[in-house]
Amino acid sequence: MGIPFLRLIIMKVLKYKYNPEKKGVFRVSIVKNPAVGEGDLVLMSSQEIKGVFYAPVMIPDLKIQRVGEDGEKYMVYYDAETVEQLANNYFKQNGNSNTNIEHNAEGVDGVYPVESWIVKDPENDKSKALGMPTQKAGTWIMGYKCDSPEILEQIKSQLLQGLSIEGLLDMEEDTENPIAKFNKQKTMFEKLKEGLGNLLTLMAAEGEPEKEKTAEELAAEEEKKKAEMAAADEEAAKKAAEEAAKTPPSANELDTLKAEIEEKDKKIAELEAELATYKNDATLMSAQLGEVKKAFESYKSVKMSSQKLGDMPNPKIEKKYTEMSNAEKTRYNRNK
Repeated sequence: MGIPFLRLIIMKVLKYKYNPEKKGVFRVSIVKNPAVGEGDLVLMSSQEIKGVFYAPVMIPDLKIQRVGEDGEKYMVYYDAETVEQLANNYFKQNGNSNTNIEHNAEGVDGVYPVESWIVKDPENDKSKALGMPTQKAGTWIMGYKCDSPEILEQIKSQLLQGLSIEGLLDMEEDTENPIAKFNKQKTMFEKLKEGLGNLLTLMAAEGEPEKEKTAEELAAEEEKKKAEMAAADEEAAKKAAEEAAKTPPSANELDTLKAEIEEKDKKIAELEAELATYKNDATLMSAQLGEVKKAFESYKSVKMSSQKLGDMPNPKIEKKYTEMSNAEKTRYNRNK
């Protein structure tokens, strides 16, 4: 008899690192489903009149799910320092000279970057004036000029919704991340689960009522007990006679026995310390699970608060088009 347990999906967390010996981010692709938002977290904002659009390229500390060649799922992210290093290196090696669509090998003509910046003050960043949702500090944003009517139409129709990097980066496992910390306790958790299941099985077996026995069965058990007791007494008497016939143990034998007793006492102390560690780990695991749930709720809140291009209602026009500011013209063109 066992008990049900919640199935926990534990994924390791890897952190991307900038390595000056590698190319880093060498190209940015225009795609339908950008990894920074899974296609609906942060979408590009376009200025249809000028043929310019803006979108985040990399968002620091955003966990992105990946699947390895062996089918194992894991999470990756990069911190703000790495994002800025990669952005600078991108222009250093002229990555802006080549743009493609959906990571195709061949580049496209008529689409090229004209602006790039790292968000420092989210509330006063240029992205807000362009109509984009508030961006996290450390986010790399780029602006593109699109001279291709075909590509600009795909942007307006939301067939292309963001930017995605191509690069060669180093990766290291993040053992300080709450998810990674919880993952380290997985083996211990499985042992505790197995031990608890065995304990409940034993308790259930002990709690089952015994079947009432017949007079013949009770008599047979009584005879069996008497025979076992007689055999035990005979064996004890035999051992006592053998011990009496033996010579007293030597000093070396006594030292050996003393050493064995001390070794056993030491092992008992180690087992007690290990048990205390398991109890402490269980407490830590509970706290880390709370951190994981809190991080997931935070991510879910950010995801739900984001909106797709065109979801906002068309604002009531109080001015003529010629009297509008650039920001008002941007919102009007996007929502009409």
